Amino acid sequence: MKKQKNKFLVCLLLIVGFVVSPAANLPAQALVSSSDRLLSSEVQALFVNDTKTLFVDKEFKQVQLFDVHTGKVEWTKKFGAVYDCEVLLGSGKIVVLTDSGRQLQKQVFTTAGKVVSTQNLPGIKKTAASQIQWSAAGAAAKESIAVTDGQQLSLYQYPWKKPVQSLSLAASEDQKHENAIVQDVQFQFPYVIAKVNGMSLGQTKEYYKIMNVTTRQLKLITPGSNARSSFVTEGTALVVNTSSISGTPLGIETNTPQILYARYDLHTGQMTKSLKRTFTQSDSNWSSSYFAGRLLLTDTEKSKQSFLAQDGKLIAERSSTPTHLRDKLIASADGKAVILVPTANQGTELQKPF
Repeated sequence: MKKQKNKFLVCLLLIVGFVVSPAANLPAQALVSSSDRLLSSEVQALFVNDTKTLFVDKEFKQVQLFDVHTGKVEWTKKFGAVYDCEVLLGSGKIVVLTDSGRQLQKQVFTTAGKVVSTQNLPGIKKTAASQIQWSAAGAAAKESIAVTDGQQLSLYQYPWKKPVQSLSLAASEDQKHENAIVQDVQFQFPYVIAKVNGMSLGQTKEYYKIMNVTTRQLKLITPGSNARSSFVTEGTALVVNTSSISGTPLGIETNTPQILYARYDLHTGQMTKSLKRTFTQSDSNWSSSYFAGRLLLTDTEKSKQSFLAQDGKLIAERSSTPTHLRDKLIASADGKAVILVPTANQGTELQKPF
């Protein structure tokens, strides 16, 4: 009877812990007690300033502000949905595209978590599968929102009542795969970047489409096959970093150069910088984590973990084991890497910079 009572209390605590209201602020918490969900490649880390990093989790519909000095999550905001989140550097503001019932909603708040403004956008049409991204106004650009549904792209601008443009993202590469699914989209006017996962005959190939909404030109980028990739935009560059897919029956491709990190010109689609590695053992693995112009690279064949600059130059290096494959770069302090690592209790903790 006592065991059943204890199980009931544990379940009740778990339920209470996860039931929160939309856009609720949760108090600061020690990072070591946080879930290892923060290490997932699906959780994006955004630079806020030298002491703060923002975690964006679209699946769990939340954003979290993390202090890299104290090692604590300062606050957590939960939403009905998180379509996009952007940090406006220098202004101390964060923009989140969410929803209010059936309407798209734009919220702006400070890095302290205080809401500055809320704007409902009922004219923007979306579905449950829509990918929705926001791009700030600039010197030669209006504030814009891109809505992607499969291969269809709709561009909205003020007064947000109907699309100012409708474009197709279809490409010949799509026809080479049994399934071609748009996994993620980013928007930095005039460029919409779509990450596509192509699958056929048990093989996976991730590739990227760059659509210039001004010229209506589509560029295609194919980093490689059977590897996971992540991407960000930096100015006029698309930055792509890759990791091997662990546990595949045949292992990784050997004696073939693998692209671990690359930079592409958004206008031309041409590669401007790359870091490649040829592996000799099929059971080898690698992982990479990119943050604010720095790259963390873990290589099990060399048993090394490397911290590299934007141009690929080595900053620091240390010995590593396969357990380091999950390490995540979240900041750079005094020229050293600040890393989140997994703990034995399925949590995460901040590791001493190296």
